[in-house]
Amino acid sequence: MIDELKTGGKSAARFGKGTISSCFFPPRLQAAALDIESKFTEAALGNVHIADYRHLAHGRHHWLAKRGASTGILAFVTPDTRQLAERTIRLMPPAIPVVSIDFPCDGVNSSLGAITTAILITGFAGEARGIDPGRPGVPSFGRKIYHLRIPRNRRSRTQSSRAQMLSRKTGGIDGKQVKIWERFYRHFVGRLSRARFRGAVFDYDGTLCDERERFIGPHSLVVKALLRLLENQIPIGIATGRGKSAKNDLQRAIPPSYWNRVVIGYYSGYETGLLDDDTLPTKKIPQTELQSLGEQLQLHPSIAAHARCEIRAGQISVVPVGLLSLATICQVVEEIVGADSERQVRCCNVRPCH
Repeated sequence: MIDELKTGGKSAARFGKGTISSCFFPPRLQAAALDIESKFTEAALGNVHIADYRHLAHGRHHWLAKRGASTGILAFVTPDTRQLAERTIRLMPPAIPVVSIDFPCDGVNSSLGAITTAILITGFAGEARGIDPGRPGVPSFGRKIYHLRIPRNRRSRTQSSRAQMLSRKTGGIDGKQVKIWERFYRHFVGRLSRARFRGAVFDYDGTLCDERERFIGPHSLVVKALLRLLENQIPIGIATGRGKSAKNDLQRAIPPSYWNRVVIGYYSGYETGLLDDDTLPTKKIPQTELQSLGEQLQLHPSIAAHARCEIRAGQISVVPVGLLSLATICQVVEEIVGADSERQVRCCNVRPCH
């Protein structure tokens, strides 16, 4: 296979005086085509036009009609697109040289093979051009561009936050309405500055715990702010759709001496208790209606094949684990839940839970 790639790659690299002018690819191998275009441009090896076989009929063939004399074609072929690729290549003007690189399998193996091919072809083209693609050199203006810095906003953080809040509230309305919102903003901030807080209640995922940190717990800066509240005798309430995982994260982050000041509403408030209560969350038997709905979801073909469905005491957790997108899984769940207008169940945002 490597010998075939080397032979095809060297031939392709000679097209157009070291330029692969056109690279045809099936959808599965788009990443490899993009990699060739990127590498050839960044190393100044030549111009590369990439095109999915299906897109040639939408105008990309005009380049071949008008610049065919100085153009070469590199064609990536996989078993599921071989017939389309061969028929397409047969229609190319005979004067245009074509090198086809055939990947004998579909799936991830062909994708990885095509990316390897892109690396080899770049190396062959570099040899033909006398350029090392890994070290093409950096001109002085390119170095200056690299070190450009985005000008800092001179406004204070408070001014910037106020501008963002007002923009979110007033997008697209006239100046008079903006002034009204500004007045409300000042009034609200004034009330906050004079208020004495007896407690604070937070959402968990997306508020205290960023979605990127959902498997490691709240960021140290968030924990520091929570501890400042607790140290000042301000109790904290936390609402979460999770169960034991949220409890474990918080117990790791907050010292045990403060656990009796933290109230957690597990499973969207179905069970509520202090952080030091080791009996929660429990494994209560779900309500009959919830149990029935959960079993219906578990039996649905799309969910059974592409998601993990767990029936809990106060909620049903559906987490994508297959090829279907989160949006598609949500749509399936909403259709099933909404099919019974008498059902006292509602859908919330589906998040990966553990």
